[in-house]
Formats: sequence, C-alpha cells, structure tokens
Amino acid sequence: MSVVIIDTAYFQIINGNEIHAELIDIFDLNCFSQLVLGKMFGYLLMQRFMVALHGSSIFYHNKGIVFTGDSGAGKSTTTAQFLQMGAVFLADDISVIGDKIPPQLFLGYPQRRLCRDAADRFGHDVTQLYRVIDDVEKYAIPEKNYMLQAELNAVYILTLSDSITEPILSELTGYEKLQHFMQNIYAKSFFKEFGMSASYMKKCLNIVNQ
Repeated sequence: MSVVIIDTAYFQIINGNEIHAELIDIFDLNCFSQLVLGKMFGYLLMQRFMVALHGSSIFYHNKGIVFTGDSGAGKSTTTAQFLQMGAVFLADDISVIGDKIPPQLFLGYPQRRLCRDAADRFGHDVTQLYRVIDDVEKYAIPEKNYMLQAELNAVYILTLSDSITEPILSELTGYEKLQHFMQNIYAKSFFKEFGMSASYMKKCLNIVNQ
C-alpha cells in the first residue's frame, strides 16, 4: 500500500487495484479528477510493476514513439506539434509499455496537458479548459483522435541546454541507453521507497534491448 498526501487530499493506493481518497479541505472536483487520473494512477501502475516512462507517446508514420526527458524540455509541446502534423495520440505524462515482445504502448487517459504559452500558440482557448494542478500554469485538453495500442519503435529523450541553439539528435547505445531509460521511469520515488524487483529490471532490459 502507498500513502500519498497532497495539500488538501489524502490517498491510499492498494495492491495495484484500488485508489482511496479522503478530502482534507475544499477541493475542486475537476482538479481532483486530474490528480487521480495522473499521479495516483501512476502509483497504481507502479504497484502492478508495469513499466511506464514519464513522457508522452504518439503513433506517427506507422511508428509508436515516446517523448521523455527533462521537466520543461518540451515533451507535451513536441507531442502537440506532431499531433498537428497528423500523429495519433496514445498517452500524456505516463506512457505505459507492455512487457511482451515486441513491446507495446498502451492508451492512457485521452487528454493532454499544455502550459499556457503552448496552449495559446496551438490555438486553444484556456478560458474553456480546466487548469491542472502543477507547479506551472497548465491546462487539460481532451483528445478525441487516439488509438488503443501500438508497437513501440522509438524513445526520444529531450534535454535542456543553454549552449545549444539548434536541435541535436544522437543515438544512445549500450549501458548509456539503459541508464537514460531508467532515469525517465515514471514515479521513481516509488522504487526508492519499495525497491526494484529483479523481474521489473528484466522487463526494462527487454524493452531497451529491442
């Protein structure tokens, strides 16, 4: 069982099957639902020892793609750009990867989040959107064009740099590939508290080696 306290709500996630919540103070229902479908659902997946990356995933040109990496590096904005170019939505923030071979990406809750400037840039009226609980101003955007699952073909890890003015694309290999994958596992704090099983590590290795 995991216990999580966030400002005005108390959560219990039990055996990877149940999420119990108790409101400590007045709480906006829309914000509450965003929290359950986001972070709490992520903890539930961890209890099931399902591999999930902290990032967005799409299906584009017959390929399943995940964008993960640094906070603020533009994962959601990059996804939004590809969706405008005809990509199909799979997940936002929590990208679940199946452990069968070849690995499969699964549909998350069909909505994505954009910060205020990106929402404005892509033509969304934020007055018609729900604001998401976050350290920065973000809004939830319902997604109608989605698919249930797709084979995972690529993971792009976005990083921030003050010294680079043009995008640089480089392929990771060997241990570095595994290291960066593990650095972007969703809810890493879960494993710091409960440890990581050998079977979970094997799942990650199988995905990375494909």
